[in-house]
Amino acid sequence: MKICPKSEQDQPLVSIIVPVFNGTIGHIIEALESIKFQNYQNLECLIIDDSTKQENIELIKNYCLNDSRFHYFGRYGVDGLGAALSYGLAYCNGVFIARMDADDISIPSRIAIQVTFLNDNPEVTVVGSNVTLIDEKGIEFGKKVYGIDHQSIVKQFIYKNGMAHPSVMFRRTIIESGESYDPLFRYCEDLEFWLRLLNRGYVFSNIKQPLIFYRESVKYNRVKNNWIYNFRARNKYFSLGSLSSYLSVTIALMHLVLPESIRRLFYKRMTKI
Repeated sequence: MKICPKSEQDQPLVSIIVPVFNGTIGHIIEALESIKFQNYQNLECLIIDDSTKQENIELIKNYCLNDSRFHYFGRYGVDGLGAALSYGLAYCNGVFIARMDADDISIPSRIAIQVTFLNDNPEVTVVGSNVTLIDEKGIEFGKKVYGIDHQSIVKQFIYKNGMAHPSVMFRRTIIESGESYDPLFRYCEDLEFWLRLLNRGYVFSNIKQPLIFYRESVKYNRVKNNWIYNFRARNKYFSLGSLSSYLSVTIALMHLVLPESIRRLFYKRMTKI
């Protein structure tokens, strides 16, 4: 059992799930270092490794050996992000569960800010944040801005995802109620999860301050399969009002038939890049 200083024992444990599938070693190290050096120290990091590159596998294993808060789960398969996250949730011990991608960077106060927010706002179950966009070299090139209060987030879900997935922290009570990511969703696993939770009555919020540097290509890179799963999620769960549901599903369906050049413009407009 880990022995914590008294000040740390008084803090609730936070579990951070980081799925990895190969990727750039430098980006992985930056991501893990941003977790390791959080101001909030009572955390565990579960790395769900689906990598097939041996150098990546060895790097992550060694990183976990050097910090007892980091736990390695090697699966070495490719069955999608939804399956990896569902697998990881089963091993989380934290009162709060946070998400992080293996190429993003959390600011040092990210976990502390979100824990304080959830403690101060017991009605909120899921909290995310705005994000700063960075390219492959770590250069900032834009921001993604989301609704702050629950109703604004619900409205955003009509035409785009209202939460930045790697910025999210949520309460363990969600998992204890039987909810998890759908392992059948190879794409849009977060959208499917959020829409399901919204329909279950959970309250969402976002922190205005960007809490992560979100690595994204400056080029449009949404594959068509992404829109297929987007449509499936919206068609299955979007029931926040008949008109809203119609608009949401119609927008997703449009992306399946529009030329890629038009989809690119529409995506950039939605994400305010």
